[in-house]
Amino acid sequence: MARNGSPSEQIRQVLRQLIEKGVFGVGQPVPSELELAAQYNVGRAHSRQALRDLESEGYILRSRGRRSIVAPKQQWPGRALTAVGENVVALALPTYQSRYCQAIQHGLFSVISERGYQSIAYNLSFDETGEPHFLKHVKSLGLRGLTLWIQNETLETENQLREISESGLPVVLVDHEARQTALDAVTTDNEKLGEELTRALLQRGHERVGFLRDTYNLMSTEERYLGFLRALEQAGIVYQEAWGASFNPHQAEEVMQSVDMIMARRNPPTAFYCSHDALTQVVADRLEVLGYQLGADIELATSDDDGLLQERRVPAVLMRQPGYAIGRKAGEILLERIADPSLPPRVVRLAPEWLNQSDGNAAIGQ
Repeated sequence: MARNGSPSEQIRQVLRQLIEKGVFGVGQPVPSELELAAQYNVGRAHSRQALRDLESEGYILRSRGRRSIVAPKQQWPGRALTAVGENVVALALPTYQSRYCQAIQHGLFSVISERGYQSIAYNLSFDETGEPHFLKHVKSLGLRGLTLWIQNETLETENQLREISESGLPVVLVDHEARQTALDAVTTDNEKLGEELTRALLQRGHERVGFLRDTYNLMSTEERYLGFLRALEQAGIVYQEAWGASFNPHQAEEVMQSVDMIMARRNPPTAFYCSHDALTQVVADRLEVLGYQLGADIELATSDDDGLLQERRVPAVLMRQPGYAIGRKAGEILLERIADPSLPPRVVRLAPEWLNQSDGNAAIGQ
């Protein structure tokens, strides 16, 4: 292993060389965090950072609950930040392995292709420094328009969004809105999502409902929490903060401590609203270890955007975000913005969809 740089940088250099030499071919899995940590005798934090850096550079594709794989060569450095031909519209999403991201991309491109535009997708996951770097250079690519999923709601990202807007490049955000910059955006009605799922739990007889979320500062999570609180307020229930928690779902110790502490209380919750599907899975696993029968002793509710919980037959009250509809609407707004840049910015929030619902009541994914 190279001797220059931090352990994470050394691992990144070795893996990058192996990918470029074809040892790990396109679409093939690369070693996991645990395997890399053991192979190079370092902590998982170093191997995790190495994989994040390779993802930001475009060498690999990562998604929750799945093995990292080598990305198509078109996304590798020197190839990813290019636009070819005229009338090119770009879409930047965190990953293509997510079904939700795929649905957004398919919806957007279906509209773009109908109007005779070319399209290019950047499936890159950014950290807080990588995203502003991408946004800084995207203005120079010769694009006619950009559809973008903001991954880091930071001041630097907001500043770059403002510069893009002032440059005249038409931009439509998907999944997330900008907090400070007036831009077109198409998202799920996340307050409705939180309210509907919580109301479903209340209709099933639950009065002690906890809210579990990750530690990322996302507007979508905040909006779901507002909908959650509104449903409780309408039912005359005062929420107890002790029923909920925030933790990193990728840190097993945090999950154990948070869930164990809540369930050890004298009157613990009988149901949880979880902010997303991957978090729900780890909570479900921990509850089963503690001896709870899901769907009977305790119930969970969440948005299963990638079908993860349905595939694993986790009993839960499930909705999902309308990815394809978000993509199509974003495409329509982007083309309108290209045709008339003077249009005022619009934010469209689409209704979430129930999964496996036939009679108007909450659906249980099993």
